[in-house]
Amino acid sequence: MTAHDLSARVVLVAGGTGNVGEGIVRALLTAGARVVVPSARPGRLAELRDLIGADLATRLLLVDHPYESFEDAEALAARVADRGVTDVVAAIGGWHQGEHVWELTEETWRRDFVSTVTTHVALARALVRALPADGTYTFITGTAAREAAATAGPVSMAGAAQLMLRQVVSAEAGGSPRASSLLLGPVVTRSRTKGKKEWLTADQAGRAVAHVIATPAVGDTVVEVETVDALERLLGDPA
Repeated sequence: MTAHDLSARVVLVAGGTGNVGEGIVRALLTAGARVVVPSARPGRLAELRDLIGADLATRLLLVDHPYESFEDAEALAARVADRGVTDVVAAIGGWHQGEHVWELTEETWRRDFVSTVTTHVALARALVRALPADGTYTFITGTAAREAAATAGPVSMAGAAQLMLRQVVSAEAGGSPRASSLLLGPVVTRSRTKGKKEWLTADQAGRAVAHVIATPAVGDTVVEVETVDALERLLGDPA
């Protein structure tokens, strides 16, 4: 069974209070990493600490701080500068479906596309060059980034923009740090407790993230982990 040792890593997980983010945080802590989770919602931070549990939470740093704008992301980077962050995971964005393009409201467009993409760019702008040469920056996205999802246009377009942002970061950073996109299929989470047997759980998604961070050969690419079978192939063992 693949067991990565991340005890030398300090990973900032943006979106760590979310449904998938929680599993990523738990998996990284289980692998020995210290994990930094920022959020402007203290209640969500407290909930995450409770969900993670007291034992793992000893290596969890919760930071009450926004990061959705360029200014806020820069301030966050300055605030955690002394924490020795080695890796960043950006698990930002959610799922919204129900409007055709011709039915979109400006509110939906700004929430699902403009806000999501701006937050990703703000964080990459503030954090990529602060990472060490052997660091990693992992973007979490879903299959809608590659295959248009009807009535979820802004989510698909934001995902596609995120994939291109990763390519730009890779081109400009030159592999130091490594930048990857982790492309996930549907994920079973605390808010979606039932799914098909081939769907990943949030914790399994976290195992994929741990693998990307721990494996120098994985980088500056898209890592597709859409099913449990795909995770087993990635890890080389049963997930």
